Amino acid sequence: MTDERAEAAYRARDAYAATGEELAAFEAATLLRELAREHQLPEYLDELGGALLDLYEAGGEVSVLAEAVEVYETLVRLERDAGSLNNLGNCLRTWHDAAGEREPLARAREVLAEAAELAPDDANVLDNLALVLGNLYDLDGESTLLDRALELHTAAVASGGPADPDHPLHLTNLASAHMCRYQHDGALSDLDAWADYCGRAVALSPAGSPELPLRQANLAQALLDRHARRRDSADLAAAVHFARQAHDNCPASAPDRPRQAMVLASTLTRRYQEEGRSEDLDEAVELLRRATRTRSGGAAGAPQSWNNLARALLERYERSGDPVELAEAVKAAERAIEPLGEDAPLLPVCLDTLGAALTLRHRHHGDEEDLEQAVLRLRTAAALVEDTAPGRAGRLTSLATALAYRYEHTWDLVDLERSVGLFDTAAELGPDGPSPADLNNTARARLLRHHRTGAPEDLRFALERLEVLVADAPEHAPGLPLYLENLAWALRLRYASTGATEDLDRAVVLLGRALSLLPAHASQRPDSLAGLANTLLDRFARSGVVVDLDEAVTLQREVLGALPGSAPGRAGQLNDLANALRERHQHHGGPHDLDEAVALLQEAVALSGASAPDRPVFLDNLGNALMDRYERDDNPDDLDAGLAAHAEALSLIPGKTAEHARISANLGGALWRRWQLHGAPEDLQQAIVLLREAVDATSATSPDRPLRLNSLGCFLRDLHRLTGEEDSRRAAAAALEEACRLGAERAPRWALEAARNWGSWAAARQAWAEAAGAYRLGLDVQRTAYRRQGMRTHRESWLRIADQLPADAARTTLRSGDAPGAVRILEAGRAVLLSESLQIESGLVQLAKAGHGALADRYRRAADHLAWLEDPRTDSRTARARLLQ
Repeated sequence: MTDERAEAAYRARDAYAATGEELAAFEAATLLRELAREHQLPEYLDELGGALLDLYEAGGEVSVLAEAVEVYETLVRLERDAGSLNNLGNCLRTWHDAAGEREPLARAREVLAEAAELAPDDANVLDNLALVLGNLYDLDGESTLLDRALELHTAAVASGGPADPDHPLHLTNLASAHMCRYQHDGALSDLDAWADYCGRAVALSPAGSPELPLRQANLAQALLDRHARRRDSADLAAAVHFARQAHDNCPASAPDRPRQAMVLASTLTRRYQEEGRSEDLDEAVELLRRATRTRSGGAAGAPQSWNNLARALLERYERSGDPVELAEAVKAAERAIEPLGEDAPLLPVCLDTLGAALTLRHRHHGDEEDLEQAVLRLRTAAALVEDTAPGRAGRLTSLATALAYRYEHTWDLVDLERSVGLFDTAAELGPDGPSPADLNNTARARLLRHHRTGAPEDLRFALERLEVLVADAPEHAPGLPLYLENLAWALRLRYASTGATEDLDRAVVLLGRALSLLPAHASQRPDSLAGLANTLLDRFARSGVVVDLDEAVTLQREVLGALPGSAPGRAGQLNDLANALRERHQHHGGPHDLDEAVALLQEAVALSGASAPDRPVFLDNLGNALMDRYERDDNPDDLDAGLAAHAEALSLIPGKTAEHARISANLGGALWRRWQLHGAPEDLQQAIVLLREAVDATSATSPDRPLRLNSLGCFLRDLHRLTGEEDSRRAAAAALEEACRLGAERAPRWALEAARNWGSWAAARQAWAEAAGAYRLGLDVQRTAYRRQGMRTHRESWLRIADQLPADAARTTLRSGDAPGAVRILEAGRAVLLSESLQIESGLVQLAKAGHGALADRYRRAADHLAWLEDPRTDSRTARARLLQ
């Protein structure tokens, strides 16, 4: 009877080894328990211990594992040989893997070292001792443990040879040792050995073997790491293939199931990063959620699972912008760190993930403590990584990103310079040259520095790299929208210094493409929308196309609506929307736009702290809006508040920057207005000094030069009126003429302003030829701007802005003695108005011919009614009564 039960138990163990079925393992363990209770024979205890390990492997019940340890301890007391010591050591190591406790591992090292002394050529003993040393290395990070483990694994493979049925296992363990050393030292020879030994182990494992999923997952991980180094798409495809097989071949209740899910999730996340398949990322997140639910917090492998979940959630947050997923990512990153000791090799990776999560949470919620903690964690992570480790580049990149982001909030140049240096170092560490992410990071850091210092070499550097990056990136690469946005920013910066219209046009196209590639709720989308709005506003200032202005306002409102109230970027977006509204007020004259702009800028200033780097910009723009309102309402309180805002802004801004020149010019304008109100000569003199400095600091190709020349010309004009000095007259006329000529192409509104100012001043001096020339320049600008408009309302806006120019040009031309020229000017103006009218009437005739005569009549009546309402002679009460009819 006893022999029959033993034979049945052995057959059940063989069946489990072949199929991995839990029922077979359960049957073997049940029979062997009975035999071991009845007969305390070493043979039965040894088989029972093995059967219990099989059962634990199949079902994952930790109580079964605890029972196995007790069985092997009993066996060692009965028979202290190499075999029993080896089995106990292996069981204790498995207990450590399940519970994450150090004590079983120390005991395992002790008994396996004794076993190795008794049987120095036993492949299994050598292999198990090496595994324990590898586990201890994972806990302590002591490299000598890893080197010794590698020696023992190599000896085990050589000792057993291909004929050994455990040879695939020894190959697997040798591969893992090479993996650990590669992760420590970064040697490509270890990486290739890792992948090679994993492949050999998989090839030697029969289908249905319970070990096969583990070996397939190991191979997938090796191929994934090799893809990260060599960017071979075949490695990535193979990694996904083997990871999928490992996951699908692993029983749902198996203890290794969470690890197989984690490896598959890693390969899917990488493929998402390469190809942009959102379904890959969604599957990865769900796999990792299940893996972390299955593993207890202290179980070996749990920190890696939590860390990978955090990373995948951060990737998805970038797509969705969902703060719930961001909060889950932060918690997962914190859970990953909890069980790790200070010397754990995984600690730098987990600190890096937490730092990235805290940085993103700061972007969303604006808590300064999050940003400081992010930088602290990322500095620690970078310091813990060996100079030769393959993960060092990633750690340096994460720290550089956080420092660059902190620079944007503090304007601390030390952070910026450190960030530029770290990005460069990380790019140099790449074995095959900079990756696409490296190119983008180094370029963006240079753009930040160019924006601060104006160094042309930084802009050239960034443009060269971003052009290559955008040209080479696959259409659906997840990083492409960011690359497009940064290239568009670089083109805007070049436009600011060269005035090249094609840079603005291309930037608009690039940003439109970036937005078309971004998911509707991606966290990057507000930045791209804001970039497009600001670029359209620049293009409107250059070309006068009103559709760009209206679109800019619409986009800025959309961005502001998408930002959380606590987001640190909210003040900047309030400022951007206010600028667009102020620009629209200056073009259309709508009072509500200006009042809203003032309110928005006051809120932006209130949200910015005294040391916030953008505070000078917000103050300066508030000063501009208050000056506009002063011009509208003649309220001296607005003049005083605006001047104070400009003065504070100038006191906060570093000298010799583009912002310094702009704010100097605006402060000069405020002083000039105060001089007009109170007549203090020192205000006018100081205004001229500030404007001359601003003009001198503005390149000949800058789109801002016409505006500043116009202001300088007006100030010198008024100085000439006071003093009668001929030098002032010549300088004023020269500045206004240059503003007209330069602004004709790059700033039509300021060209018109300069033409009016110059023409009216020359007419007041009865310099009729000079006045006529000024007005004719203005007419040329007005006609060009008019022809650029695609919509009738926009064409009408330019006719309204320049409504007096034809009459003024004709009058001064006539006074200069050129009567035929005056007639031609008036006829040209009438022709424009007649053309506009004929276009409308032609459209109405076509509408009537198409069978919509009633609609055409309704349009004519509505147009007449609107014209009556807009007539300043219409009484408001009469208008309200008519509207109610």
